[in-house]
Amino acid sequence: MSTDRPILHDIAERAGVSLTAVSMALRDTGRIAPETRERVKTVAAELGYVRKPRGIALKTGKSNVIGLIISGYEDDGSFTPFADYWMHMIRALSLASNIRGYAVVLITSSNLHLLKEIAMDGIILADPEGSPGALKRAQALGIPVVTAFMDDDRSELLAMDDDYPNFTSKAMRFLAEHGSTRPVLITQNGKVNSSRQAISAFRAWCREHGIEPRIIEVTDPKADLENGFAGLDADGYDGVFSFIGMFPELEDHIEAQNAQRIPPMPVVYYTTGYELRKFHQPTARLVSPIELLASRGIQLLLDKMAHKSDAPTKVLVKPKLEVLA
Repeated sequence: MSTDRPILHDIAERAGVSLTAVSMALRDTGRIAPETRERVKTVAAELGYVRKPRGIALKTGKSNVIGLIISGYEDDGSFTPFADYWMHMIRALSLASNIRGYAVVLITSSNLHLLKEIAMDGIILADPEGSPGALKRAQALGIPVVTAFMDDDRSELLAMDDDYPNFTSKAMRFLAEHGSTRPVLITQNGKVNSSRQAISAFRAWCREHGIEPRIIEVTDPKADLENGFAGLDADGYDGVFSFIGMFPELEDHIEAQNAQRIPPMPVVYYTTGYELRKFHQPTARLVSPIELLASRGIQLLLDKMAHKSDAPTKVLVKPKLEVLA
């Protein structure tokens, strides 16, 4: 037997079968007795045999690699409130892929040329708007794609996302239960699809409850918050729902406001990993079930890759509201 990594000859010799039988047993093909197939696999496991991924890809046309295209990580100094969220999502997507036998390769939006250079069986496109051209390039190459944000204008796309109406409803109920009648929504620029959905859900809730919607869209945290809150002073606000999570400038503003209010105004923020330094009650956070979303998103992609006609086309998950104490 060879002293290097075991090869098919070693398995054939130990199992007492032909090379052809070994090949068919390990690939689950051909007509060989079940007991022979099982003996070959047992011997292969005992010898520590592992099929070469490159060889598998050449023979099956599969790479067992899933691409994750994500924007917001280029060093351009822009405000990226969801950076920590996506670090958690990358980890969750990787684990969900690994347990299904797939590796994950991360591609930033400035390196889309790699789509032609790296063999991938499917792609999770984290932010279609932040990675212009990525969807068309992947589709032109015939690679199945699942987007990580819903897009109302492209309903035919496979998508995984948080349930924004459910997010908003839970947040607004919490604010209302704690006395807020003039809530304000803090969100990213409305050009971002997720923010558009949050704004739409917030407006719908306010309309249903006869409340004037107060919205501050943030691109520059310091300037936009100052200008936005200053514009609300005329009619005031008594509750905050921050869809873009919490960050130092917003936390400082809320802390200063609540230091002057008795009782303090209620606050709900969508957590993106930022931990509050201090807070007044009542404060709650909306936690996205990232692991569940990643698992269902990867399964959605695998179903697409397997051409399952009865597979769902959308995956939505509901958040959990945690009251801080």
